[in-house]
Amino acid sequence: MGIGGWLFTSTLLIHVSRAQLSSDLQDSEISEIAEQCEIKEADGSEDTLGHALLASKVKRTVISGSELPVSQSVEPVLRQERLAAIEQLRTVVAKQQPGETTQEQWQQLLDLSSALLSEVRSDSVVKDEITHGADGLQPFRGDNDPLAARDRHDYDYIRDGSTNDAVLEDDPLIEGPAKHEHTNATLGSEEEEVVEKKILMAKFVVVPLAAVFFFVFTVSIIMEKHEITWLPESAIMIAVGVFLGFLMKMYTHFDFFQDAEQFGEMNSAILNLILLPIIMFASGWAVRRQDFYSQFPYILMFAMCGVGLSTVVIACLINWTGSMGLHFVTGWRTAFAYASLISATDPVATLSTYAKLKVDPLLNIIVFGESVINDAVAIVLFNVFNSDDYMVDYRGVHHRGSRLLLNIFYGVFTIFLSSVLLGIGLGMIYTLIAHWADARHNKKGQILNIVASCYLTYALAESFHMSGIIATMFAGLLMGVYMKPHLSQEGSALATFFVKQLAMLADCAVCLLIGVSVVQLTTKGWRFGLWTMLFCLVGRAFAVFPVGIVCNSFKRTVGRASGIPQHGWNLLSPQHMFMMWHAGLRGAIALALSLELGKWVDVIEGKGARPALQTATFLLIVVFLLVFGGTTQMCLDHLGIETGRDHPPDYLSKTEDMGPLRGFFKGLDKNLFAPILLGDRRTERFVDDDKDVEDMLKTAQERARPY
Repeated sequence: MGIGGWLFTSTLLIHVSRAQLSSDLQDSEISEIAEQCEIKEADGSEDTLGHALLASKVKRTVISGSELPVSQSVEPVLRQERLAAIEQLRTVVAKQQPGETTQEQWQQLLDLSSALLSEVRSDSVVKDEITHGADGLQPFRGDNDPLAARDRHDYDYIRDGSTNDAVLEDDPLIEGPAKHEHTNATLGSEEEEVVEKKILMAKFVVVPLAAVFFFVFTVSIIMEKHEITWLPESAIMIAVGVFLGFLMKMYTHFDFFQDAEQFGEMNSAILNLILLPIIMFASGWAVRRQDFYSQFPYILMFAMCGVGLSTVVIACLINWTGSMGLHFVTGWRTAFAYASLISATDPVATLSTYAKLKVDPLLNIIVFGESVINDAVAIVLFNVFNSDDYMVDYRGVHHRGSRLLLNIFYGVFTIFLSSVLLGIGLGMIYTLIAHWADARHNKKGQILNIVASCYLTYALAESFHMSGIIATMFAGLLMGVYMKPHLSQEGSALATFFVKQLAMLADCAVCLLIGVSVVQLTTKGWRFGLWTMLFCLVGRAFAVFPVGIVCNSFKRTVGRASGIPQHGWNLLSPQHMFMMWHAGLRGAIALALSLELGKWVDVIEGKGARPALQTATFLLIVVFLLVFGGTTQMCLDHLGIETGRDHPPDYLSKTEDMGPLRGFFKGLDKNLFAPILLGDRRTERFVDDDKDVEDMLKTAQERARPY
């Protein structure tokens, strides 16, 4: 051992010994407590409660200073002298040059250190045997503590405190020791606290939420009866949610209302794990399949190219205005992350109006399909920009140039492709299970399995660091085509109806959550939110009009090559494109992604930037919903777009050919999916589930009515 090792060892011993000296005065106190708590075997003869047996197993001797080990009886003065000698010798050795220290000095330092170390070890052993509780009233611990064992014994055999110590086992009125009275009182208070929490939850959470849903649905029925479309249901839900949020924050005093971080985490968990799975699954399950697949290439162009253009335009505008000092966002990474999340459209209010007015199928399917695939692309882009795995190297330095672009493309490709493959694979498994179980004979089981599958798909995708939204959506698309033939016609219609109703309920819950979340908004994000509204309008225009022109050119080319008459090309008119731009509302996806922004935002843009971005998102969702969601019918009427007419499910697909892409999809269906998933039920694949359950009931009643 070198000089440094001996110096370190001696220094450590000095500190430990000084701490041991400070506790010597307590040893006498411990001895006195131990003597008071001593239990002898002879005492057991007078114990009528069975303590003698316990005392004979656990015997203590009086611990006094004279009975301690030799190291414990060492006088404090002697130990102080040793400490002083070691300190003095250590100082001398430290000042000497290498090689000047004599053998006698090393031997003396070794002897003093060894003696002091033996004392410290011995003291530790004794103190382990003579420990007392923090309150100073319990001198021993562990299973061998006679006092603790006696208390445990008294818990079973209650004594009445008299001199006879009679056992009164059958008397329920006898009170036990004071210690157990305190325990029972503690248990009682805990039970009362649990009951109180249940009452508070019922009073301030369940009752208000149930009342809100009841009120909004009643208002919705009245509005539909009187054909009021200028006020969206979701806007009513948000307004009521704002009022409810302020009331709950003022009167409930729940912890998550006081902590913005905890409130955001709770909202994110509710959105991602409870509400979004059924919403995304319903969008794939209940789609008009034939029209959707006839327009699928153009939907992909709007979704992928449109989101890319929108993200770039919004990010550049954010960075440009931020560099001018108009708001707080100045970093490119923050600009692109926020631009990608805010590019996810969610036209729930618009599509609801389309369904009520029976709008032109081309406009309806393009807006619906673009919003579905649009969400998937926006989520992938956001996950790449929000993750340090793609944006930062191992040293914590942000990637730049070609390396950054390569990481972005790699992240988009891997996340999107893996999520799509997982969703399709799980959808095939669910379909095969439905075929194997012959689900036609159990309609309730059909519906419950379908609902459970969407949550299972979402959770599995998130567990493997994929996009649960994308996986659930593609699983719904595949199951909507290949699982329905394995269900009865009634079961398929009921399943579609049930999934749609759950999705509608989840959409209402999202709007309510948006309203309640207003209580956590900060004033810092209002200015940025106003600028973002303008940027979103510009970005949406870049995402719709140029792509729409390109889609029309493809439609003309394919139509001429296939010999389709011009009226069967299904071109997008300027009125259609304007309504697509008008339908660029934001909703649940943008809200969920804003809550998932990483803490790196506060590092780049300064403290409070992340809540400010979330505030801007809330503001934009509410304003767009009120302005664009409430003016849908007015714009349709003003532009002269066809409404109020029923169209067959193959209205678009019977006239429009997709060219080589259609052949690819047909080959994939004929050679892969249909043989595996349908088997002998290929002729039953198109079940007429587009008809609403209410219409089916009306038809059944008309047939049963006597003529």
